[in-house]
Amino acid sequence: MISYLLNIILILTGAGSQDSAIQSYLETQLSEFEKVSFNYVSDQSKYKELRINTNAAANIMGNLVHIPVTYLRNGSRRSGKFTVRVKAYKYILVSKANIKRGELLSSEQFEKKLTNCITLDEPIVALYDYTNHRTASYIKKGEPLLLKSIEPMPVVMPGDKLTAHSVAGNVDIQVSAVARQEGGIDDIIRVKTHDNKLYKVRVIDNSNVLIIE
Repeated sequence: MISYLLNIILILTGAGSQDSAIQSYLETQLSEFEKVSFNYVSDQSKYKELRINTNAAANIMGNLVHIPVTYLRNGSRRSGKFTVRVKAYKYILVSKANIKRGELLSSEQFEKKLTNCITLDEPIVALYDYTNHRTASYIKKGEPLLLKSIEPMPVVMPGDKLTAHSVAGNVDIQVSAVARQEGGIDDIIRVKTHDNKLYKVRVIDNSNVLIIE
């Protein structure tokens, strides 16, 4: 019983210890964040002898965290959820100024800032290597840099001269072609051959493409 109480159940007996216990639980559940803070949503007066089940995972929905607990009500112990509103912070890259779509990224455009990220449901670019990347959408000053906001720079640009490969078994037929669209590695673009035929191709590198149709 002693081991059970120590390892599974965290008993909250006072306001100070309750705050500390919830803070400790949240820091464990949100360990990928640098800093966590919270305020109460659930009415504390309805939860007598509140106990957190520290072996159970919290249910996180946006900035609301539903903590698995047991508590006394009308003389019997019940299971339920105790809800708090959370702020959770990470060091992320934040834009110093507005950045247009299609701009080449550089370290001078961003600053590292401790930011509440609990409601950001996409990966955040912090130590991510964005060399040879550009913006995929407009980024406003003060906005965080997200993975969805960037894309690799194309290796092929419209007008580039390419070698188009048509492979059948061990036979590789090659024809000269000109790119009609930009594209990165593995992107599908259209090219035009010297005899004015249009093909859909997959980009292999900056000078070779594979004809797919």
